[in-house]
Amino acid sequence: MPVQVDFDYITIVLHQPRLAENIGATARAAWNMGLHRLIVVNPEDTDWERMSKLATHVASGSWKK
Repeated sequence: MPVQVDFDYITIVLHQPRLAENIGATARAAWNMGLHRLIVVNPEDTDWERMSKLATHVASGSWKK
């Protein structure tokens, strides 16, 4: 019997990511898998425009700056 996973209890944490593009790509991957919580701790690059280029429009629109 398949096990149900409650994605509300899963959070992805990026610690000191170097590139804004990595944050955007992670947001996109998380959203595609049904994960909606991403925490970014002490990023080196916070260029929101570059992040948005790799994230989906839905994922980038839900970011809290």
